[in-house]
Amino acid sequence: MTEHERKGIRIDGPAHRRPRGSRRRLRRPKALMTTRRVRGWIALTVAVLMLGAPWGAGMSRPERAEQGDSMVAPQARPQVAPSAAAAGPPAPSASPSGLPPSGKPKPPLVRVNPSATVSPARRPGHPRVSITAPREGTQVHGGPGVLMTGTARDLGRHQVRIFDYAPNGVYYVADGGPVTVSGGSWSFRNGTMGAGALDVGKDFVLVVVLAGPACQNTLRRVRPDARGDLSFPRLPPECPEADSVRVHKVAP
Repeated sequence: MTEHERKGIRIDGPAHRRPRGSRRRLRRPKALMTTRRVRGWIALTVAVLMLGAPWGAGMSRPERAEQGDSMVAPQARPQVAPSAAAAGPPAPSASPSGLPPSGKPKPPLVRVNPSATVSPARRPGHPRVSITAPREGTQVHGGPGVLMTGTARDLGRHQVRIFDYAPNGVYYVADGGPVTVSGGSWSFRNGTMGAGALDVGKDFVLVVVLAGPACQNTLRRVRPDARGDLSFPRLPPECPEADSVRVHKVAP
């Protein structure tokens, strides 16, 4: 048999079949490659996680909180109910009978006219009298005297009277009658003070008296002395002193 004839011969049979074990040996490299690929992906994943850990640690807490909030689903956020103040006052319920919800009738509105109101009467205070001039220690001349001014409040039935307390210890009535009060003020020229040159350098006390009805009766009953002066050894108790000022006589 020639060699060409040998090539045309098909050799077949159990002795020339490939054993099954040889096929299994050929499949092992594919499984090995798959295992290596899995291991490579695992190593790559671990490396990525290790590289991302410092980046996550370096992120500030507010940034992580914001990132965490952005990852929360909108439906997971808590829904806050609007407050009663934001919702506004409740609408009044309509009542068919015109009565308030309590069932009681509303009281009628009473209009007050401001011009019709009557202010309470002002009660008068205690009568007051004071001296505003001259000042304490003012130097005066006996001939022309000194101008006295002052204030008077709530006099009622009282009057303003002036006395001079001289160095001889006697109270002289300096005015010729009640002092006129106008608009809560009064003024009086206290002249011819003292006994000329005899009491120059002495002090005189100018006294204003709150003269009520009893004091007025006392002053009406007093008699002038030999020189025509109305004098008292002491101030009458019914003529209380309201104010006083001391002056110094430097000339007759």
